[in-house]
Amino acid sequence: KQMIGFDNLMVRLVTFIDGQIMGKLSYKSPALLRDLGAKLALMDKSLQDFPHNDMAKRNLKWDLSNAEKEITQKMSSVADLQGGARKTKLIRAFLATYREFAKNLHTSSELRCATIHNDANDYNVIVTSDGTQVAGIIDFGDLVYSKLINNLAVCCAYAMFDQKDPVSGLVEVARGYHAVYPLQKMEIEILFPLACLRICHSVCASAYEATIDPDNPYILVSARPGWACLEQLSCMDPSKAIDRVFTGLQVDDGKKSLGSSCQVCHGSGCFVS
Repeated sequence: KQMIGFDNLMVRLVTFIDGQIMGKLSYKSPALLRDLGAKLALMDKSLQDFPHNDMAKRNLKWDLSNAEKEITQKMSSVADLQGGARKTKLIRAFLATYREFAKNLHTSSELRCATIHNDANDYNVIVTSDGTQVAGIIDFGDLVYSKLINNLAVCCAYAMFDQKDPVSGLVEVARGYHAVYPLQKMEIEILFPLACLRICHSVCASAYEATIDPDNPYILVSARPGWACLEQLSCMDPSKAIDRVFTGLQVDDGKKSLGSSCQVCHGSGCFVS
């Protein structure tokens, strides 16, 4: 038989991982979320010495360091969604929260940098058939040199989806991570605001891409749980959420290095009414 030639094409061979997609589980146990954090930490430890010269040159829109700019550019698409005014208000409030907590982050050298996976969302995590452990993390297409904490923040963002108490999901993943690869105090403090920022980036990107390719169902995979999660989180005091992370990791928060309070919060705890 005549062989078909494929010139100038690249082929990537990957190992098949048996299991199921975490995003399709109806219930994610605390133990599974801790295992996810631990596996992500093992990955980060393994990538500590990964050459990053070329990665440092990569300007990726999904790098969480670029999220503010990306959200600002795409926020206008949110206004066209059903309930667009409310959704826009949510995004603006979470952006303000992030900026409040990060405003005292004087230099980039204060946070560790590394080559990171950068996309451990629940559809890139494979769990065992019984749903009790993480079997693998796939899709290295968004690999980038960035802040180390960004990798955990991305993962924690999706761990908060479809939870009665979203912050508990974040805390469990962080606990598993911290036990394997200890976090610095400043990283712990900025984790929750960064995770919220990732959710905002995700839903804004979905809204924008839907205007270009409205018939693509993949674009909307994270939109429904993302908006629902933001609504839940809007009635939580961000300072208290961060305190819960410190408590969950059994770390004394001491004198916080970032914003000690959030000016967009009201006394009721809800910062979006």
